[in-house]
Amino acid sequence: MTAPSPTVPMDLGVPGPVDIESIPWVISKKAWGTTELKVLRASLRENCYTVRVRWSAGLAVPKHRHFGVVHAFTHSGKWHYKEYDWFATPGSYVAETPETEHSLVVDEDVEATFIVHGGQVDVTEDGGTLGYMDAQRALAGYVALLGAQGLTLPTGIVDG
Repeated sequence: MTAPSPTVPMDLGVPGPVDIESIPWVISKKAWGTTELKVLRASLRENCYTVRVRWSAGLAVPKHRHFGVVHAFTHSGKWHYKEYDWFATPGSYVAETPETEHSLVVDEDVEATFIVHGGQVDVTEDGGTLGYMDAQRALAGYVALLGAQGLTLPTGIVDG
């Protein structure tokens, strides 16, 4: 006996492809370092966003905890979490387990794409909160950085 095919509501549709090369890079400066980034997709309904980043060797992202799974694809360079003994290199795929805390360290200049489900909280070593990020804040920050460069948000990035 064959399982019935799932029914997909017609009103959801599938948005067309987005030319990621045409999406502008912006520079975000934080106390812990500089990130060159572009938001490829932001779904406010799902609280999920996709961001492509470039980081320079030596950068250390503060310890953080994600509330949902994160998918990371490394395009170039090398990075790791100081809490683990593996390294992500070109072609690596990492699935981060929700609710784990880790501190990202960039060993070689990196370009990577992260698909982030749910928010994340940046934490201090003693468990205090440094900040919070989710799809809405990632999108708002990207729009503000685009505006500072005289640019606007490209179409096709925001999904509900």
